[in-house]
Amino acid sequence: MMKVAKSAHQFLVDRAKIVATVALIVVALLVIFGPILDILPGQPETVIIASVTIVTTIGAMCMDLLHDIRKRISSPNIVFYRDDASAQIEISKYIESVVPRKADLLEFSASIPYSNILVPLAKCGSQIRLLMQNPKTARERMKSNRQEQRICRQLASNLSLEPEITSCHAIRIRFYDEIASLRARKFDNNMLQVSWFTYDLRPEDMPIVCDPVQVWGHNNCCFCIKSSEKGFKFIEDLFDRVFNNLWNHAIRPVDVCGECNSKKEGSCGVNTDWLRRISEE
Repeated sequence: MMKVAKSAHQFLVDRAKIVATVALIVVALLVIFGPILDILPGQPETVIIASVTIVTTIGAMCMDLLHDIRKRISSPNIVFYRDDASAQIEISKYIESVVPRKADLLEFSASIPYSNILVPLAKCGSQIRLLMQNPKTARERMKSNRQEQRICRQLASNLSLEPEITSCHAIRIRFYDEIASLRARKFDNNMLQVSWFTYDLRPEDMPIVCDPVQVWGHNNCCFCIKSSEKGFKFIEDLFDRVFNNLWNHAIRPVDVCGECNSKKEGSCGVNTDWLRRISEE
């Protein structure tokens, strides 16, 4: 909100010189042509026409000024962020104020949106569809078990133990095998947060010995777009196509976890009943 106020203030400062210049010209015209209008034949009609013209022009300028100020005071329909952490602050506020009925989340491990997005959505009773990378696929593709452990830990230690999520009967989770590419979250048909998964090596952030194949998502730039923004439909169609394709070919958690040795041996504490529930159609 402070940024919006600063934008409106800066706009007024920028326009002040223009408004002052126009006002000075109008006053000068009145001073110059006023005496001439007094001696013209049909003077009352001429004065009325001139006055109406001047007032109409000034009024149109004021309306245009107010329209531009209103646009700057209103929340923008599309906002860009340098990373996911910056966007999540606004997303959590949005969830709290709007209370979405439905939310589709396309993630990798889902560890980043856990506190600020998943828990608030579950708390307000939203219908949630969460797509996560299949942990077995992550182990094979990443050439290490780091991402597999992150996904399994998120499922066993966070999602299945969080009271708000375990008590939410409207959450469904699936694992997808395809290479993660689009990273996005849709709230009803009203707003989308969009970013991408990238696989460039960043040894300054993660030693290559830890992850020979590195995937980045939360520290990539992203943007939020509302349905009132021109072009929203293009982004929405892309998201729906990708998400539904992945969802329709995804694997149920109960099937993946049921084949896991840790689960069979009892070292994984994820609740079996909860697994069955989030795996339902």
